[in-house]
Amino acid sequence: MNKKIKIAVFSDIHGNYQAAKTIIDDIKNNSFDEIICLGDIIGIGPKSRECLDLILRSRITIIAGNHELYYKYGIEIDNKITEDNEIKHHKWIHSSIQDLISREDMKFPLSKDLNFNNKKILFQHYMLNEDLEKDSFPFERISIGNMNDIENYCENMKCDYLFIGHEHRAFKVEKNNKNIICIGSSGCVKENKTFYTIIEINDNDITITKKELEFDRDSFIKDMKSYKYPEQEFIGKVMFGMENLQK
Repeated sequence: MNKKIKIAVFSDIHGNYQAAKTIIDDIKNNSFDEIICLGDIIGIGPKSRECLDLILRSRITIIAGNHELYYKYGIEIDNKITEDNEIKHHKWIHSSIQDLISREDMKFPLSKDLNFNNKKILFQHYMLNEDLEKDSFPFERISIGNMNDIENYCENMKCDYLFIGHEHRAFKVEKNNKNIICIGSSGCVKENKTFYTIIEINDNDITITKKELEFDRDSFIKDMKSYKYPEQEFIGKVMFGMENLQK
């Protein structure tokens, strides 16, 4: 009998509650063996707390993103965070979810592995450093602009497939039959469409598809305008394609 498995994956919701709710409602109406969120549920958007609470209640496997690690260990783990407004933004986010820190289900792993038909599949927020320390920034400082470095990482990694988020724009790299698939951000979108990724594994075949969904962007814009927080104007324009949030 053929072995089959079907997985739903999404990443980088970043406080976009309307997108998160749309994704989870659609996933619940379908049959999946596992649902995985690749982190960065919080930060940037206006409803970090609501998104985190929704995903925790939905029995979804959560992988820690850098924004969750900033909350757990402090933004000091990332020496790239130096601007006053950025620091204030993270402090505002953390204050909105402070009472959740003691919850047992807030202890998210950095990685989840799946071994299927002699294939090793990893799910991470991003590419991990080889030398991991508990309270240090664990992710490689490789951006989508350094594709050669990403290809080198891909060639030397100890798995067949690595699914990641972090970079908000999706990409795929294949090197020597090894694959890195960045699924992109489902929350930082500039129109009324979000998405999640469906992974279907049947024997040695892996099919990866993107399912687009419409969400209530008008309601999201209202939330952005009603919440006043550091870096809101910049975030609205760059991350969500909004102008003049103060009007």
